[in-house]
Amino acid sequence: MFRQLLALWENRWFDNAGQLFFDRLLGRGTGLTVYRKGDYRILIDHRGEDQYGTRVCLTDGVYDGLLASLSLPRELQVLDLGANGGGFPLLLGLRGHTFRRLCCVEMNPNTFLRLSFNVHSNGFPDAVLLNAAVAPESGALERPFGLGSVSEAVGEGRGASGLTRRVPLLTLDEIARQAGFEGEIDLLKVDVEGAEYDVLLGAAATATLQRTRHLLIEFHDDARTPAVRQRLTELGFAAQGSHRQQYEVALFTRSQP
Repeated sequence: MFRQLLALWENRWFDNAGQLFFDRLLGRGTGLTVYRKGDYRILIDHRGEDQYGTRVCLTDGVYDGLLASLSLPRELQVLDLGANGGGFPLLLGLRGHTFRRLCCVEMNPNTFLRLSFNVHSNGFPDAVLLNAAVAPESGALERPFGLGSVSEAVGEGRGASGLTRRVPLLTLDEIARQAGFEGEIDLLKVDVEGAEYDVLLGAAATATLQRTRHLLIEFHDDARTPAVRQRLTELGFAAQGSHRQQYEVALFTRSQP
């Protein structure tokens, strides 16, 4: 109940706050809701927990506060791993940024449909969107998927039902190549529910990390966190700040070569 009341209060951030209040009060069973902010029309499926992913990414200020500490160019190259419904690139757009190259990676095929709508219909039709999961080695993942979950991990299918779906497993370096990044990646966001550790500690992430300027990562309560921090230090990254909620969101910047 507290989270629901908090969400209603946070909806004041959107331009159609009044509509959202009555929609969530009287039409909860529908699930699908359109949130408006400026020129953006953002599709949220409450059945798939987008309200705790896409919407919260825009309203809770964690990423916004960390990004405010950076001096970023207006035109960016961004790689978003664990993109959910596209909240991170939309946040950057609301901050006045455009994209020279944008790639968003989302594992769940159902969440991916909402990601496609939210990114491509809100001014970024050239974005590269991959329905895939990032992994230390390439391969394939076969299992049923639910409508979506902000805590969905590669090895588990929360709320999964229906037909088995096949999703590619791609390394970080493979994703960067498929997305066509040239030169330095300005921002790499990694929020893949625990897979961060195997991916960033693996050799198939090195080339991409070496040309990443800023890294945003969600750390879980995992014994491998110090090892990841040490690897980032060895690659030239320095911690710039963090914010702790349920998990720690940390910002790292790599020194220019």
